[in-house]
Amino acid sequence: MRRNAGFSLPEIMISLGLSGLVLAGAFSLFASQRNTYQSQNALARRQQELWVALEFVQRDVRKAGMGLGSCVHTAGTVKYPGSVDCKPLGSTPVLEMRPLFVGDGGTANSDSLTITYALPPSNGIKDGTLALPATAWSSNVLTLNDTTTYMTPLGCVCGGTPACTFSTTVPTWALLYNAVDDTRSCSIVKVTNANCTTKQLSIDPTPPPTQLNCQPPQYAAAASTTYNAGESVMNLGNLQQVTYSIDATLAGVPRLMRSVNGAGAQVIAFGVEDLQLVPACDVNGSGLIDPEGATAAAQVTDEWFNNVGGDTIPAACTVFPMMRISMSVRQPAIEGGGLAGQGRAALENHVAGPADGIRRRVLSVIASAPNLAL
Repeated sequence: MRRNAGFSLPEIMISLGLSGLVLAGAFSLFASQRNTYQSQNALARRQQELWVALEFVQRDVRKAGMGLGSCVHTAGTVKYPGSVDCKPLGSTPVLEMRPLFVGDGGTANSDSLTITYALPPSNGIKDGTLALPATAWSSNVLTLNDTTTYMTPLGCVCGGTPACTFSTTVPTWALLYNAVDDTRSCSIVKVTNANCTTKQLSIDPTPPPTQLNCQPPQYAAAASTTYNAGESVMNLGNLQQVTYSIDATLAGVPRLMRSVNGAGAQVIAFGVEDLQLVPACDVNGSGLIDPEGATAAAQVTDEWFNNVGGDTIPAACTVFPMMRISMSVRQPAIEGGGLAGQGRAALENHVAGPADGIRRRVLSVIASAPNLAL
C-alpha cells in the first residue's frame, strides 16, 4: 500500500512553533524600532522647539526700544537710549520705563525678561508740538499746536464728535520730549480724552507701574522736569511690553511662557526649565562692549553681568545693547532610561540641580538690540 505524502502532526506542530518564534522576533524588533523612532522624533521636536523659542526671544530683543529712539538720557559717561520717565506731574522722576529689564533669579532660580517697544504709528497721535503758555505744562491737559488732524488717528470723528474717550484696557500712550534739553529722558503719558474743538488732549501723567514696566531710576535726575511750549509730542503707536518667564507649575513639564502687555501668558516651548540672561553694558564709556572675562574673578569686573554668582548689574547701567540668552531644555525619555547621576547643569549664575537621570540640551545665543546701540 502506498503511504500518504502529507505531514504528520508532530511535524506540523514543530513548524508552527518555529514560525511563531520567527514572527515573535520580528514583532519584537518592529516594536523596538518603533519606540526608538518615536523617541528620536520626540527629541527632534523638543530641540526644534528650543530653537524656535530662542528665535522668539531674539526677535523681541531686537525690537527693544523701537519707537523710543529719540529718548536718550546721559549721565556721566553712560548713555541710556530708549529710557522713558514715568513721573508724577511736575516733580522729580521717581520711576523709569526701560527697554530691556532683566529679572535676575540669582543662583537658585531662572531669570525673566521684559522687553518694551512701540510698533509703527498706525493708531496714535501724530508727532507734533505743544502749544502751551509761557509757563510750563502743569495740568492734566495738553494743547496741541496743530489742527484737528491730531485727533483723527486716535479714532475721533472731528467733524461730528468733538470729544473722545479712550479704552482703559488698551491704553493710548504718548511721549513728551524736550528737543533742547538732552539731559532729560522722555516722559510717558496715557491719553484719556481728546477734544477736536479745543485741540486738547486729556492725559494721565502718572500711569501706574502695573501698566508699564516702571522701575526706580538709576540715573541722576535731570535739573528740569517740566515741558514748555514748542516741545514735542511723540506718537508711540501701539506700545508693547513682552515678558518671558519659566512656568514650572506642571510637574516634570516646565514651559517657556510669553505674555504681552500683562495679558494671559502663552506657551512658547515645552521642556524649557531654565532661562538665563547675561546683559552687557558699556560701563567704562568706551563706546564698545569689552570682551567677557576669562575667569570667574574677571567675570565679576567685566561688562557682562549675571554670568557668575555675585556678579550683579551695577547702578550705572539700565540699557543693554547686547545680551546672551541661554536655555536648558529637558529631553523626553528615551528607551533604556536616563543617564545615571545626570542632573541640570550649572548655567550662568544658576547653580546645578540634583541628579535625576534626565537628559538635557543647552543652547546659547548672543542677541543685539540695534535700537539701544552705543
